[in-house]
Amino acid sequence: MERGQITLAQVYRINGRLVVANSQEEAINIWREWMSPNCPAIKSIKRIGNNPTLHVGHEALVFKEGLYGDLVRQFLDNIERR
Repeated sequence: MERGQITLAQVYRINGRLVVANSQEEAINIWREWMSPNCPAIKSIKRIGNNPTLHVGHEALVFKEGLYGDLVRQFLDNIERR
């Protein structure tokens, strides 16, 4: 793992499920896609932040390859789970 493979993202809790995205709109789109075809209504959404006493931003560190590694394998795994 190299520093260039690490990025910052935001973390949201939508209806109790954590979603990592770059914006609230993207988090909602990710959540709706994951929950389709019978996507329930969004009852709550909250941006999750760090402890303010740590004096760091509200973003999460994300290892890009961990998110976007082998997309084909991820899609096949998702299909198998459904």
